Amino acid sequence: MAAKRNGRFDVGGVLLAQPFKIRRLGHFGLNVPDPAACLDFYCEGLGFRISDPLDVAEHHPKRDELKKLGDTNMYFLRHGTDHHSFVLCNGTIYNAAGRGGDIPRDVTVNQMTWQVASLAEVSNAVDWFNAKGVRISRVGRDMPGSNWHCYPYDPEGHRNEIYYGMEQIGWTGLSKPQAMHERGFRERPPLPQMPEYEEVKQSAAKGVDFNSGFRHPETMPAKYDVDGILLPRPFKVVRHGPIRLFCRDLKKMEAFYTDILGFTRTEALTWKGHRCVFLRCSTEHHSLALYPIALREK
Repeated sequence: MAAKRNGRFDVGGVLLAQPFKIRRLGHFGLNVPDPAACLDFYCEGLGFRISDPLDVAEHHPKRDELKKLGDTNMYFLRHGTDHHSFVLCNGTIYNAAGRGGDIPRDVTVNQMTWQVASLAEVSNAVDWFNAKGVRISRVGRDMPGSNWHCYPYDPEGHRNEIYYGMEQIGWTGLSKPQAMHERGFRERPPLPQMPEYEEVKQSAAKGVDFNSGFRHPETMPAKYDVDGILLPRPFKVVRHGPIRLFCRDLKKMEAFYTDILGFTRTEALTWKGHRCVFLRCSTEHHSLALYPIALREK
């Protein structure tokens, strides 16, 4: 783990209680019963684009069984230049493939991800979670997306991700070619790692066709004047907002997100006799809100 100074960790020259600092919400994932309906809503309705589909059954030992259950693709969606800001996965496939582990059945969140500023912070987070007895799903680097990560679970089975680095998709709308996915990691990577521009240089030297990545074209006509730009919809999603969770044990969940992940409590209020908590990781009022599960029906 990173060395301490006066009981705190040096994170980019600032002394903090954790050896990393969450900067912002990265992306969010859901396990859904009907991926096709969700894709229609988020892509055709809200304007998200598919950056890459990933067949979770392709290299699974139960491939043929999973294929019989429905769409085995996980869909990575974007609203801006980050490779993905939203992920959709077939919940039936996810559970049958064993990817959910012992997560409670009513937890439909696939992942909640939080960006940090360096690969060292991700590596230090692994030691921190292990020292605190936090269960970790996996560590490595995902492809597609190119993000270096550590996936810790919160006390109620929601899978968080602490990550650094994210593939950027430019004006061509093309994702990284699959030939560049060889730099994925399924284990904790040794440090230091080569910079991404060096990966690009090496791929170019191998003759990788950078125009062979996935592209999801827009098919709707650009007919709406949105502040001077013609777009297919009368709006443009430019950011994604806070996450809200219903909790069985609000006190334990608040302690995890503040003491372990480093969120700051902005405020707490009582609504219909129940305490609700709003937490922030940056300057926005809250990036995460926690509510007692008793309020779900209210």
